[in-house]
Amino acid sequence: MKYDHFNLLKSIIKLIIIIWIVADIILLTSLYFINLDTVYGLIVIFDTLLCLVLFVQFVFKLHSKENIQQYVREDWKGVVIDIIAMLPYELLTLGAFGFIRLLRLVRIFGLFEKGKSSMFDFIEKLSSITYFLVF
Repeated sequence: MKYDHFNLLKSIIKLIIIIWIVADIILLTSLYFINLDTVYGLIVIFDTLLCLVLFVQFVFKLHSKENIQQYVREDWKGVVIDIIAMLPYELLTLGAFGFIRLLRLVRIFGLFEKGKSSMFDFIEKLSSITYFLVF
């Protein structure tokens, strides 16, 4: 029973991270179309906190693997996407340097990929939890 509560808690945390990623994608994308100078500092804080959470999640994922080198070789695309998604470009560049702002687009796509895979994992786990609770 304790294990089921732990899985439920992990699923809730994943859902919160997915929502956070979607909100971050919306905020970072809106910086291209809307003048958000008045709340730019808050967006940077929001984004940086997400980067920190994604970094911690990445470290735990690596720690859970028996052979990290093999994992990186087998899932190198996923590792690259994780690294792109967790780098705080907004904090590092403060939105300046023109062409470096293109990194924001790369990061948005990385966040999208990370969010997409997290959503599919979440739905899969939620369906197994729901199946277990029903039967």
